[in-house]
Amino acid sequence: MKKHIFILMFLALSSYIMAQLPQTERGRWKFDPQITAFNVGGSDNGHGKNNKFKMGLAFNGGSFVYDNLLLNIGIGFQVDKQDSYKNNNLQFSAGMKYYILSRLFLGGEFGYERKWYRDYDASYTRKNNYVFFAADLGY
Repeated sequence: MKKHIFILMFLALSSYIMAQLPQTERGRWKFDPQITAFNVGGSDNGHGKNNKFKMGLAFNGGSFVYDNLLLNIGIGFQVDKQDSYKNNNLQFSAGMKYYILSRLFLGGEFGYERKWYRDYDASYTRKNNYVFFAADLGY
């Protein structure tokens, strides 16, 4: 019993100490992996006999170059396919975030996205290129 109490006290103390450390000071790093999409579905849509598959991953990371100012880069992809249908994309981005109240931030991001799209009955794949700007207000 004493062992369990000691472990709980240690976890509570260490989480309190970690919460008190500044997370947005110069020299800190931030890494943010994300699962953006996941679906393994049946073939009940009448377009193909194989199951539909969809998966997306994204990785964003950066460094605080000044207190509260994060410069970040990102890469992501998504695969969505069933038989001859596909809707895939690859995305690169770079941006910055300014943290106002240690968690609340304002940010902007420029990016490039390459898409490959082929419908069920199409005989060719369309390739589209996009350049985008995104503005964020979040926490």
